[in-house]
Amino acid sequence: MGFKWKKHPEQIFNSNVAGNGRVPMFIATTWEKLVFPFVPARDGFLSDKNVFVISRNEREAVIRYNSVYARRQYFGKDHNFSKSKHRKATHHWHEAAEKAGRFKTLIRDLQAYLKRG
Repeated sequence: MGFKWKKHPEQIFNSNVAGNGRVPMFIATTWEKLVFPFVPARDGFLSDKNVFVISRNEREAVIRYNSVYARRQYFGKDHNFSKSKHRKATHHWHEAAEKAGRFKTLIRDLQAYLKRG
């Protein structure tokens, strides 16, 4: 999968928009929403109640699943995930979202966000 930036990535992160941390936060919050249908959600502890997007600094933001079993669920392969709330629930949900084309959606949304300035 590939895409082309109209600006060099360093220019984006050094711009006024990115310099205050808005671009990394936009990327992380948008990606969290795009991944949401792939996150196991029987009780909701991974999918809504304990998910935080944290800005570490003006150049980095992360999605944190604040649950004691989040790591086990993410890296587990033999789990029987309930599909009652999220039909696409699976392990390695970020990779599953990317395979489903959600990364292309993220890029499109980011380009629109950057155009808005």
